[in-house]
Amino acid sequence: MVVPLRGSLRSRCAARVTAATLRPVASRLPYDKGGVQVARILVEVAMRLCGSRLRGTRVTAVSDDGVVGEWVDATEPGFPDRNVAGEAAGVVLYLHGSAYAICSARTHRGLASRLSREAGLPVFVVEYRLAPEHPFPSAADDIERAYRWLLERGYDPGNIVVAGDSAGGHLALDLVIDNARRSIPQPAAVVLFSPLIDLTFDLAEGRERMRRDPMISAAGARALTALYTTGQEPDIPRLRLAVEAGTVLPPFLVQAGGAEMLVADAEYLRDLVEANAGTCTLEIWPDQMHVFQALDRVSPEAAPALRRAAQFVRSELGLIAVPFGHSASNRNREVMFGFRSTPPPSYGADAVVTGAGSGIGRAFAIELARRGGRVVCADISLERAEETVRLLEGRGYAVQCDVADRSQVEDLALFAELEFGGAPTVVINNAGVGIGGQPVGSIGFDNWNWALGINLWGVIHGCETFVPQLLAAGRGGVINVASAAGFAAAPTMGPYSVGKAGVMSLSETLAAELSGTGVRVSVLCPTFVKTNVAVDGRITAKSSQLAQNLMRWTGFSPERVAVGTLDAFDKGRLYVVPQLDAKAIWLAKRLTPALYARGAGLLNRLMPDEPAPHSQLQSASTTGK
Repeated sequence: MVVPLRGSLRSRCAARVTAATLRPVASRLPYDKGGVQVARILVEVAMRLCGSRLRGTRVTAVSDDGVVGEWVDATEPGFPDRNVAGEAAGVVLYLHGSAYAICSARTHRGLASRLSREAGLPVFVVEYRLAPEHPFPSAADDIERAYRWLLERGYDPGNIVVAGDSAGGHLALDLVIDNARRSIPQPAAVVLFSPLIDLTFDLAEGRERMRRDPMISAAGARALTALYTTGQEPDIPRLRLAVEAGTVLPPFLVQAGGAEMLVADAEYLRDLVEANAGTCTLEIWPDQMHVFQALDRVSPEAAPALRRAAQFVRSELGLIAVPFGHSASNRNREVMFGFRSTPPPSYGADAVVTGAGSGIGRAFAIELARRGGRVVCADISLERAEETVRLLEGRGYAVQCDVADRSQVEDLALFAELEFGGAPTVVINNAGVGIGGQPVGSIGFDNWNWALGINLWGVIHGCETFVPQLLAAGRGGVINVASAAGFAAAPTMGPYSVGKAGVMSLSETLAAELSGTGVRVSVLCPTFVKTNVAVDGRITAKSSQLAQNLMRWTGFSPERVAVGTLDAFDKGRLYVVPQLDAKAIWLAKRLTPALYARGAGLLNRLMPDEPAPHSQLQSASTTGK
């Protein structure tokens, strides 16, 4: 799993708005019974507004032998997996957070439903007793009771994953330490979102001196948590958690937001587990708030983070290593390990990706590796290709290739066959360059030849070279990367639009010719994607700046485009048009072609006037898109 280097614009804006609105309120509330009631209402409203609950989620209330909570099951038909006794083969025991005083199973239904869907497993959310009505150790006792209740119901401990957020992290660590102390079998794994470990908030205060938490101050959070610990010494074993030498702990996955103060607790927990020879994977997601996984309506990173957690859950349960960006509860995903039928072509693929040194190509390579595949990463820059391979954790091979040179593409095919021990099963013709800013007549033949040599002939070379191999195998397929410019040509982008239109036409022809052969074809037609294509191409200065601004303001991330394209490829879709603006342009041109043409003419008149000759086009040698 590759965590992005920077948070999305939407999540960063959400953090700023939260810091200006929620933090002042949360930090000044009087944390008595009245203040807690107000906080409970505010948090429940915020959770409903900022987090979604999946349709079709089945919620079943439980009150049995002192255990209170609810089953949240958003799995699709045929799931969850069953064992011989008819029970679900795996289950997630979820411990909600919010300082032992605020949240409930109801506030976390949305998060639990999405975790259930992604993991393909039911989730039991414990409704533990809250402070100030029920101080320490009420919550911890309720969690221990719930875990034993699952064991008594016949769940093997190796089929239970404990998950939680915030104060639920403290409860989870307390549970596994107590299990070790009492020789109770440990769960298969622990997954924690923004865990609170240090109830004194000393670690959080240290972090706040570096960066203010957008939700609440360390002092405010300490006051709220003190309602649970009132009358207790902070150093007693079940409050200041310590792991005795020799204690066997389950594997941990910990995710925290880079904007929150509890990132310090997450780092402390990682060090604590590893100091006792345990394993703890820590992911710090830049610019994210506390428990951002619950806030999928304001944080685009919530979904991929939760999918990563689902991948970890199922991997540790031995059910399936769910690839990033996918729900285990879709039958097509299950077949990876011999379930039900053959795997979709993007799973376990032997893939060749051109232009893999950056942008969409790199995102394709990473996603294919996550899905259990091996990837030959080709790029005109060997250094960039090698950078990508280092991200694939032993599942990639780097090779230098200029796709405009047919002989180099043929050498690429030979290289892939030698590395894979056979022909590839998926070929992604992604290498491309940007060119624009000048009208036809001012572009120059050298620039036309350069752009079409890579953007069009590069794809032709890839198809002519690899399609016979795919046909011989009778499986797999080709993904050609075009652009919305291929069906909606814009002014001053002549060579780019012509090349991409050619890629679309080639893909349509290829799809017709390969129909019924078992080899599929998809053509990707995005608008703006956050890559370097506007910088690393031959684009005039003003047009380059305009394109960069549009990418920054409206562009999808390469990772999002790659995941969506591979999903569409698995479903056998020819056209992959990922963005709403691309879909709107597609429809507008087909439904009102005359109006579209007039609009393009108006756009041309509004374009910045750049009378520079073609020799002044910005130039670069990259073919990574």
